[in-house]
Amino acid sequence: PSVPPTARSRRAINMINMVMENCSQSGEHAVLFFDEMSPMVQQGNLSPAILEYLSETITNKFQDLYLKDSSEPLPSGLGLTPTLDLGLDNSEECQVALSLLPLVRAKGNEGILRCMAAQFRLLRVCEQSIHGNLDGIDALLGCPVVLCKERSDLSLFQDLSLSRQQDVCQMLFYCLNWFRELVCAFASGSNPEIKAKVIARMSNITALREELEQCCNATRGFVPPCVTIDQPVVQTKSTAKRKKSHAQTDSTNNTDITPTPAADKDASCVADRTVPLPNLSSLSLSKANLEPHFREFDLGVFASLSYAPLSKTIMDSEDNTREREELRLLPSHLSLLLSDLCSKVATSLPSFGRGNFTNKGGGGGSMLFTTEQLVEQVADLVPSLCRHLAQLYAHFQAASEENDGVSDMEMCQVEQQSKCFFLILKIISTLLAWPSITDPAYSETLFSVVKSLGFAGASAPSTPSSAVNKADLPHVARRAFMFLRKHTNYLPTIVCGHSLVKLMVCLSRSCKADNITYDIAKVCHRLLERSWPSPPSESNAEHTKALEYILKYSLEWSEKPLVSVEEICEGAVPDLLGVEADDVSQQLRTLTTATFPSYFRCMLKALVCQLKEVPPPSKKSNPSPELLEARLENLHISAKVLFMLVNLVKLVL
Repeated sequence: PSVPPTARSRRAINMINMVMENCSQSGEHAVLFFDEMSPMVQQGNLSPAILEYLSETITNKFQDLYLKDSSEPLPSGLGLTPTLDLGLDNSEECQVALSLLPLVRAKGNEGILRCMAAQFRLLRVCEQSIHGNLDGIDALLGCPVVLCKERSDLSLFQDLSLSRQQDVCQMLFYCLNWFRELVCAFASGSNPEIKAKVIARMSNITALREELEQCCNATRGFVPPCVTIDQPVVQTKSTAKRKKSHAQTDSTNNTDITPTPAADKDASCVADRTVPLPNLSSLSLSKANLEPHFREFDLGVFASLSYAPLSKTIMDSEDNTREREELRLLPSHLSLLLSDLCSKVATSLPSFGRGNFTNKGGGGGSMLFTTEQLVEQVADLVPSLCRHLAQLYAHFQAASEENDGVSDMEMCQVEQQSKCFFLILKIISTLLAWPSITDPAYSETLFSVVKSLGFAGASAPSTPSSAVNKADLPHVARRAFMFLRKHTNYLPTIVCGHSLVKLMVCLSRSCKADNITYDIAKVCHRLLERSWPSPPSESNAEHTKALEYILKYSLEWSEKPLVSVEEICEGAVPDLLGVEADDVSQQLRTLTTATFPSYFRCMLKALVCQLKEVPPPSKKSNPSPELLEARLENLHISAKVLFMLVNLVKLVL
């Protein structure tokens, strides 16, 4: 039943109407209004009358602006070939469609399109707050979209004029953000049918992303539209030169700076809330430069990482089962989710030695979340992340064993699975490296994360997880290390090995588990003995960083670091003397003429660290002869190792 508004509610409603009317003249201001209203609704501080009015107003406005009857004929005269695509329901169930292409082709709709995703977010937040569910709008999850045929056919796309090519790119941008908002809205649902549609929408997102990149690379000077108030601005070389020439003219003539012309609105946001991105080629946009223009996921979307495999039944015309299809999260879906989660964790949970400047995500007020909420969310996801980690590693192992130890998977498949493996490890290690994780306030969270790692994949452990408590943290940390150590033999790249070692190191430090440091050094040594695939030229720096990190802990955390350095100098490095430039050491397959400088730096650092640990002589105390002998022996080995390192530089390089 409708709730009659009080005098105070009526004043608030009038103010909301006034703000909405004024914001309607500017797309970015409307986005800001919708994104800031959404968390206010979620906090539950609005009166029922205001909430009911806001929900009814936004719903009616959204229907009038963006939706059409799916049974109506497609519009003509748009200069592009319209199609009704990407519907998830059959024609009888589907009653509405998102009328995207006509909005893109009509002039003066930039502001309407820009705030579409933010307006839907406010709509679904109101629906959730009033009814406690999204059953009233779940038809939008499966509704088709009016797109164009030229988007998926490059030959047809290249025949279009430049303005129409840019319209197609904008259409794909807005469609991608529409699907991202749909996934945000429905990912936390428990209905299997809704989960299946969420997975389908993730597939749509990855497919449209490929189409968008292809179209952007073929479109000269395309500038992505702004969809949030605080996102960076993309500049092309031409716009950068134009701004530079304007600046020079202004400084020469000593005149005031003129406002941004209306024709350049698509390339600009609110000036004091944006930071320019590096200049881009006028012919292409990279994946990294496209990413800031997509709507950011909220924390609720990561519930999909816990989805169990679903079974989908496909019926024939007589309602008989024709086939069953298993639906599960694919590596492309995992990459989509994990990249966003990793970005949130890296921004909100700084590691050792860095200040915490922010504890919120981007994308407007609706994306606000506290550090506690993020930490709790990641901790709850660790069991699911461990499950995905084990599944990815099983793929690496199967591919290697089928080819006699040589992985023969397709390159794109290897890259995607390796990326997911790396992101999972990075998310957990960033959480464990966060300084506050060892505070008493987060002791339960730390224990929960370590316990999830320690008992991951254990079908019937001798000690059930429910029987351990926080006093057993070192023991549980060792179990977690053993779980991670099982994933070292079939890693596809040394970068994955680096991320695995980093997680082990963070585990040891956060849990103060000194009993696993020697074992971590042994794992590092085994990784150095392996032969890894050569990285592409653009990944050389990442490969070098990974190698030096692994070598660092192989030496510094070994039982006798100086002896380990001496063994490398006497055993592994001489293999490189008098050999071809591309030959490798037989003892350490990662040691080559090209990687010797990395080995030299790490061995020299290990030597310096050991020398710093030798206490200086003191006149006040008389050390025992045994202690003096140990110090002298340490200094003798250090001098010997230093002499060997200096000579090796002359011989190898």
